Amino acid sequence: MMSRASLGIALALALAMVGCQRPTEITLELTTDAGCNGTVSVTVGSSLANMAADASAVTSACANGTNGTVGTLVIVPSGADNASVAIAVTLDQNDGGTGCDGGPGCIVALRSLSFVPNQNVMLPVTLSQACEGVSCPQDQTCVDGTCVSSDIPDPGDCASAGCSLEGGASDGGAMDGGPGDSAPSDGAFEGPPHDGASSDSSFADVTLNDGGGVAVPGGWSLVGLDKTMSGSCPATFVPSNVVTDPTFGANLCSYPCPTGNPPSCGNATLAYSFSAFSSCNVSGGSYAESEQCGAITVDLNPLAPIRFTPSSVTSSDCTAPGVPIGTVAPNALTCTNPAASVCNGGVCYPNLGVTFSVCIAPTAGQTQCPATGFTSAVYVSQSGDVNCPPASCSLKTNCGGDVKLYPSSDCSGTPLAVSANDMCLSFSVTQNYSSYEFAPDPVVSCAIGAIPAPTLANATMLCCQ
Repeated sequence: MMSRASLGIALALALAMVGCQRPTEITLELTTDAGCNGTVSVTVGSSLANMAADASAVTSACANGTNGTVGTLVIVPSGADNASVAIAVTLDQNDGGTGCDGGPGCIVALRSLSFVPNQNVMLPVTLSQACEGVSCPQDQTCVDGTCVSSDIPDPGDCASAGCSLEGGASDGGAMDGGPGDSAPSDGAFEGPPHDGASSDSSFADVTLNDGGGVAVPGGWSLVGLDKTMSGSCPATFVPSNVVTDPTFGANLCSYPCPTGNPPSCGNATLAYSFSAFSSCNVSGGSYAESEQCGAITVDLNPLAPIRFTPSSVTSSDCTAPGVPIGTVAPNALTCTNPAASVCNGGVCYPNLGVTFSVCIAPTAGQTQCPATGFTSAVYVSQSGDVNCPPASCSLKTNCGGDVKLYPSSDCSGTPLAVSANDMCLSFSVTQNYSSYEFAPDPVVSCAIGAIPAPTLANATMLCCQ
């Protein structure tokens, strides 16, 4: 079964532009003489030291019998058409597919070569039972039970006939790489182990990871984040202007005074002062609130102004609610790929520009970033709305109002109304007053404490590399 796997963003459009030129590719032909009791995994990287963390393709399907066919996989480069590539193929014969590290029940085959421009390099690889449990030194691989160099130095010489290491030489006659002088070692396989995942399908429509791809964990989706807003989203991605890590301005929240339970003026007092020289700096005593009739002595004339200073009552146990009155302008760009069109097998090739960070977004309600890979949490909001936390405050009730002064001692007759506003007031009358009435008319004001910093509303978490 034939399938095509891209090591990066080698799109069909790019292939079409080469016109009649032959494609640059490697065709991996996998067979085994170990039967079909196991899971075959293929992992690809730019070198044996830089392999993907997870298998790029997995299958348990093959044809039973000697040299049973496992499958055929076509690999194309994402960058230069003469780029180096390393391939690790494992057959895990252990029940459960718990991993294949070169130990018992494990067959490992490694190949290192390069693409040949405009040629299809045929690369047959046989997973031999003779290599079960054989671990070779780094940069070597097991062939027919013996460790040999995994390198194919001149793939162009054997491209059409097949660059095989089996039998100690290329089937095309151009390979000189016979068995090396290294005996099998007890060391573990240096390449990445398979994580145990399996599939009942053969290698159809897989995407291989050469280090340029992004392995996206299950339950997450790929997102590009550009904090410069200078980039543009690739095709099939959906752009959104968002807010992240904003600098909050001063006019985003309002803090109105709460209206419930203001301090009472039940024990209000009234200070009286006067002066013959328009300064009201002589105390005339303090008088309690009196809706009945109280005694007072006030000698009023145009040259003797008077002042009544009401008391006030302050309470510091209130909370002022924060009310959003503004939004934050977008300062970043996200690119989402809801159809996962650049992903296959959990590996994505987003082709994002240099201004982008590669991130993932939770799709299953996760609230924490993964422990590895995408560990940096970033919060973004599409609306730019803000949350305004409440602030502490104090309510103050000013117990002012009008003081009614009476010439009589029993508050009878026509009163003179004097505002208790802590101001020195003059009147164009000459009169002695002996009684008063004062019913406060409370005025409530609010003093807001420290304003807390707003936060982004409706923010979602991204986890970035």
